[in-house]
Amino acid sequence: TLERTLEWSYSMLSETERDLFADLSVFRGGFELEGVAQVCGVEAPTDPAVIVGELIEKSMLTRDRLSGRYRYLEPIRLYAWGMLEDSERGGDLRRRHAQYVAEIVAIGAAGEAGEQARWMDRITAEHDNVRAALRWSLEAAEEDIALQIAGSVWPFWKHGGHVSEGRNWLDRSIELVGGSQPPSLERVLIGAGDLAGTQDDRAAAEQYLTLALQIAEKREDDLAAATVLAKMASLPHRAGDLPEATRRFEEALTLARRGGDLPQTASILASLALLEEDQGLTTDAETHAAEALSLRRKTDDLYAVSDALLTLGEISINRGRYPEARRALEEARELAANSGFQDISAWSNAYLGKIESAEGNHAEGMLLLEDALLQFQLRGQPNGAAWAMRHLGQAALAEGDLDRAAALLREALDTALEHVVPDVPLVLETMSELDVARGDFEEAAYLLSAAERARGDLDLVIPLAERERSGAVRAAVRSQLSPQRFDELEAKGAASSLDDLPVLLVGELTTRT
Repeated sequence: TLERTLEWSYSMLSETERDLFADLSVFRGGFELEGVAQVCGVEAPTDPAVIVGELIEKSMLTRDRLSGRYRYLEPIRLYAWGMLEDSERGGDLRRRHAQYVAEIVAIGAAGEAGEQARWMDRITAEHDNVRAALRWSLEAAEEDIALQIAGSVWPFWKHGGHVSEGRNWLDRSIELVGGSQPPSLERVLIGAGDLAGTQDDRAAAEQYLTLALQIAEKREDDLAAATVLAKMASLPHRAGDLPEATRRFEEALTLARRGGDLPQTASILASLALLEEDQGLTTDAETHAAEALSLRRKTDDLYAVSDALLTLGEISINRGRYPEARRALEEARELAANSGFQDISAWSNAYLGKIESAEGNHAEGMLLLEDALLQFQLRGQPNGAAWAMRHLGQAALAEGDLDRAAALLREALDTALEHVVPDVPLVLETMSELDVARGDFEEAAYLLSAAERARGDLDLVIPLAERERSGAVRAAVRSQLSPQRFDELEAKGAASSLDDLPVLLVGELTTRT
């Protein structure tokens, strides 16, 4: 019945309307009027807006009043595309469509930083067209178009919550070129490495970024090399190799300053601040974080500003300066909401959830942390997931839900050991706090010492805000154990290594010993 209706409606169209009706079906998920002439080849004096208006009036096409975008209902689009799919004209349309997509995504990627929000909105609206253009260019072995699109769009995939999908497109684009190294490959390699690093696939990230660095150095491009080195630095940081992470960040900072790239310089300064925070270099951390935010505001880079605000928020939380942290994080969250930066939104909620819990608002804190955890899991972001699970475990413990706290902390430990090693000591200390609540003081003593050993191995310093909690747990344990037994368990924990920790199960230490 639907097909007969469509055939009748199609028969009522003029020849010009029939041609455009079929051609417009190359778009996926809608289109804007500007693309009609470029993709569908409508030439003057014909006005495409007039023909599109006729198609709307004849119920063959719809227009969204809010966005202004045009689209087919999918059954109508499939009917229209069926006229062209295997034709030479259909192939030409798909090529022009892919070229058009490559142009519109590159405009935003290369534009002023303050245009980021509008660019994110535009790519969100065009995402189905991006997918269709990439699919065609890969199938047609059109490597130039595929690399142009993938190299421009990957920040959207990262910030917009499409990390796994983005990795797939980027990997396929890299495979398409084989062993060749066209100029546009570098941006694709950087994107592939960055997204792999986001999911803590360190082997893939190192492989892609090393190749990107070789290309940048061959071109003697300091700014490109700085970008790659900064992304490479996050890999040893998560693995617990702070000296190597520091070396890479400092080398990247030198190159960025030499090239006068303010956004890049600010980004590296913020990352160094977090690294210094982990090592207890509090003055350096605050100085670099403040400089990063100052530089980023000068560039009007919305993502960079929101990321710097996260850094300031985390450092302020570690100092126990919650009002200052809340102001920075709420500004970051507002920027993220207006710009579509889902990764910033997730971390803002995570940090705000920690503040709520620290101030005794455990129910509100858990809601924020649960939202953040879901976002981290959907994005395949294990470092965020481990962080959120640890703090959810703390909140559940504060609420007296010991079973839930145990499950969350065990999963947080497993995730931290595999993906974000610097978090391991903090998870162990929270697990020791749970043991005290359960009355298992012997395991708590062991875990405290194991955490201290792990922190020493990693050259980490306990955050100021966590020091008081850990001290209270240690005092509670000492009050319940004889000095001799406490020393025995402390010695056992001090002799443990990170490799020993995966076999730890809450409540089993006593039976093992």
